[in-house]
Amino acid sequence: MMLRMGDADGLVCGVTRRVRKTMSPLLKIIPLRDGIKRACGMTMVFTKDDVLFLADTAINIVPSEEDLAEIALLAAEAVQRLDIEPRVAMLSFSSFGGTPHPRSEAVRRAVEIARKKAPDLIIDGEMRVDAALDPTIQARYKSCRLGGKKANILVFPNLEAANIGFNLMRIVGNTPVVGPVMLGLQKPAHMLQPHSAGVSDVVRLTAFACMDAASR
Repeated sequence: MMLRMGDADGLVCGVTRRVRKTMSPLLKIIPLRDGIKRACGMTMVFTKDDVLFLADTAINIVPSEEDLAEIALLAAEAVQRLDIEPRVAMLSFSSFGGTPHPRSEAVRRAVEIARKKAPDLIIDGEMRVDAALDPTIQARYKSCRLGGKKANILVFPNLEAANIGFNLMRIVGNTPVVGPVMLGLQKPAHMLQPHSAGVSDVVRLTAFACMDAASR
C-alpha cells in the first residue's frame, strides 16, 4: 500500500514470505500499466558468460497466444532498459514446425502477434531451447531470425515449463538466479526466492528495483 500511495518508490519482497503468499495481494493492490492485460514475472539467470532472462516465471499458468506475445514484449522492453539488445526465443518442444501440434502452433502464432506489434524486435519460434542457445543448431533452420546469436530472452510456453527450467539451472547448474522481476505493473515490485536468496540476490534485485523506479 505504501508503494501504491507513493510513499515508497519500489518493493522487494520474498526474503521471509513465500512468493505465492505475496503475489495475490500485490496484484490486487498495484494496478496494471495502461494497455497491459496481464502482469508477468521475469527471472534473471547469471551464467558464467552472460545473463539470461526467463519469462513468465511467476503468474500465468497456461498463457494464451496473446498472453505469450505480451510476455515477450514486456520482457524485451525490460531488457532494453538495461541497455542490452533483446533477442527473444519462444520456446516449445518443436522447432519451426518440426513437430506439428496445437501447442507448438500456438507458440508460432504468438510470435506472429508479437512481430506485428513490434516489427523491429528480434524474435523467433517456436523453437527448442537447444536451438535458442546454440547457433550451430540454429544454422539448420534457414528461416531463423536470431542471426546466429544466442537468444537472451527465453519465453516458456507455460508456468510449469518455466518453473522447471529455472530451477534446473539453479540447482543442477549451480547458477545464480534472481527474481522474479514483475513486469506490466504501474509500480516497481519484485520478488526473491525465499529458499535460495542470499545477500547478493537481495543486492541485485534491489539495484534493479532502483533502476526500474528511476526509469519511470
